[in-house]
Amino acid sequence: MNLTNSFLNPRRLALVALVALAAVLAACGSDPTPTPAPSTGSGGSQPTPTPAPATVAEPAGRFSAGESAVVAGTDSCLNIRAQASIESEVIECLADGTIVTVLEGPVEQGNLTWWLIAAPTVNGWAADLYLATP
Repeated sequence: MNLTNSFLNPRRLALVALVALAAVLAACGSDPTPTPAPSTGSGGSQPTPTPAPATVAEPAGRFSAGESAVVAGTDSCLNIRAQASIESEVIECLADGTIVTVLEGPVEQGNLTWWLIAAPTVNGWAADLYLATP
């Protein structure tokens, strides 16, 4: 028996190579299953389009447009603002107990939830914290 010929046997070399490759892939944590390449030939088949990511539905607000709300819990009055922002101009201050109509919203801004409201004397943005159902 010739040791050189038996060691260089193509079947044995292929087996040794496969074992070595499996060990390397296992050490890397890779999946040894090959990923098929996209088809670019003229076989008439088109690549499968990537599905669009799912959209996350906005959570429903406490109010809907047209509903009434009451100013509550301010200990004085609720600042009504020109925009949905704590930094926006205060255009009116509504007393606790004032009934308002929700026009639109909610809008999330500056860690607050805002509603566009219609009050007897003004329309503007009010923070959700101080609106309640009547």
